Amino acid sequence: MNEIKKVAGLGGDAVKVVQAMPGVARPSFASGEVVIRGAYTYDSKFSLDGINIPLLYHFGGLKSTYNADGLASLDFYPGGFGTSYGNAIGGVVDLKSKNPAQDRYHGKVDLSTLDASARVEGPIYKDKVSFMATARRSHFGELLQVVQDAVEESRGENFGTTIVPIYRDATARLDVTPSKDHRISMTYFGSYDSLGVLFEDTNLGSDELGGETNSVKQRLSFNLSGASYEANIGDRLKNRFSAFYTNQIFNTSVFGFFQQKLRSDGVQFSNNLAWKANDKMTVNSGFDGYAGNIDLTLNINTGDAISKDVINDWEYAQLGGYVNLEWQPNDRLQLIPGIRYDYYHHLDYDGGLVPEFTNYGDWNHKRFAADPSVRLNGRFKLNENHLVKGAIGTYNQEPQPQGQATHPRWGNPKLLSTKAAHYVSGYEWKITDLISLDLQGYFNSQCDIPRQATSDDVKRDGKESKNFYDDGKGRTFGMELMLRHYQGERFFGWLAYTLARSERWDPKSNDWALFQKDQTHNIQLVGSFKLRKNWELGGRLRYVTGNPTTPVVNNKNENGDDHFIQPEYGLLNSERLDPFFQFDFRAEKKFIFKRAILTAYADIQNAAFALYASPESPDWDDFYIDQKFFTMPIIPAIGMSLEF
Repeated sequence: MNEIKKVAGLGGDAVKVVQAMPGVARPSFASGEVVIRGAYTYDSKFSLDGINIPLLYHFGGLKSTYNADGLASLDFYPGGFGTSYGNAIGGVVDLKSKNPAQDRYHGKVDLSTLDASARVEGPIYKDKVSFMATARRSHFGELLQVVQDAVEESRGENFGTTIVPIYRDATARLDVTPSKDHRISMTYFGSYDSLGVLFEDTNLGSDELGGETNSVKQRLSFNLSGASYEANIGDRLKNRFSAFYTNQIFNTSVFGFFQQKLRSDGVQFSNNLAWKANDKMTVNSGFDGYAGNIDLTLNINTGDAISKDVINDWEYAQLGGYVNLEWQPNDRLQLIPGIRYDYYHHLDYDGGLVPEFTNYGDWNHKRFAADPSVRLNGRFKLNENHLVKGAIGTYNQEPQPQGQATHPRWGNPKLLSTKAAHYVSGYEWKITDLISLDLQGYFNSQCDIPRQATSDDVKRDGKESKNFYDDGKGRTFGMELMLRHYQGERFFGWLAYTLARSERWDPKSNDWALFQKDQTHNIQLVGSFKLRKNWELGGRLRYVTGNPTTPVVNNKNENGDDHFIQPEYGLLNSERLDPFFQFDFRAEKKFIFKRAILTAYADIQNAAFALYASPESPDWDDFYIDQKFFTMPIIPAIGMSLEF
């Protein structure tokens, strides 16, 4: 993990390395998106020690919600993952927290232009009881406001816009180890995000929706607290059980047009039992699930009236069970076949009889709201330096976005679960002891995707029309390359390249259209060098094809004046923005003392901004004639850390 923290542009956050991996699309600036192989963020699963977490990155994507100083490892599966993961059709990011230190007390304090954080860990009672705690709070928003105020004063003008981002998180873990074969871990993990954008000269919508007629605000917080119990039962049997109480609050308001208040409370649980039948076969079986309630308030300004909906104690429950075999018949071949079954108690649809590699039609939907999955992973060693690998499998998840797609009034409670099929093939080459090549090709298909109704749906179905339909479909295919140089005496780095195409079916044109995050080429070159006197320098170059955009082909003057200009759009996502280019730079110097290490560092994101301003989302003028683009600015993380 120490190697990953040195990657330029990550701000020392090892979890953000996911954004530098093949198969992951570049996120929009100021977003916490994780777009894996053409899937929406909510199509992927993020977990900590087997328990789902609702948000991997804080708003703005500057840092992860889980402090990487408490991280032992990170497993990233862009596709073809096994049956121990359910309720996801995209990818998986699985975080493993580290066991608290038992030898002595350790700590770290870090202060930068982005945030301040602290970690402490150590033994409480011999080698039987130990603890770890972290805390972090951002101040980037406050510094940003100071800079904006200074610029406005020097220029004698008011930008008219104020951005207030805040994030904080905390973790606490207590481990009890009564013997070498048993460990009890009690964990708390909490995160808070608030993002507000105030437009001083704007007054839209209605003040009946909380008076937020001149701002866009979001607030998301979650808390996880519970325990895990690991037991080695003899030499062949291992079991891990976890149960956590989860609480989540997500509030959104958009000017005076939309307001949402969501609160969920429930219990997550998981269990994995591994039985080593012999030296060639291990059987893994387990279950996982969630049960809880959601309180949801939706206030929507339709223009003609204010619509208010309140749902209390909306029951949500999901239960999945699985089994897989890790079978290694000889030294060269490994096969992992598995099956999984997921039941969605809160949904109302006819589930599948057999796993669906594509939409099989009505004949396969004959049971209650549950769907089976079948998956197979395999690896074959050609020799000591070369191996081939592959995976094939089916996946399903509840309709997304949660709380909206199946809403009784604004959604469709009878939506099917969303399905996907993954096909992956790959080749690994160990070039030297420090250099390796990983090449993968993939094809993913998705069906039964929820989509919002269009005017054509209303014309076709009349009074029988729905707000959401489950006939959406998508496909994505591509090639990924990872050429990696592991940490040597002086250097580590990698070249990551993704060639991909992601599409969604467009019912309006009755044809395939590019997915909004389709990025044909994504190239990242990462490197870090150790120099003399405890200096280390690193950089990251990133080039990405511009995102698709829907062109405006005409502007309509509906009422004969300049106050009601309406755009006429062309084909969906038929044009592209200019390419995105980014250069990140990191320099650090260590001062080593007898009992502590002081590190001074500068981690600069988008240092090439002065030479090339990469376009983000377009912003049209009031007449839809000229447009400007939001761009990613330079983001400096300059600070010091003290470890002891």
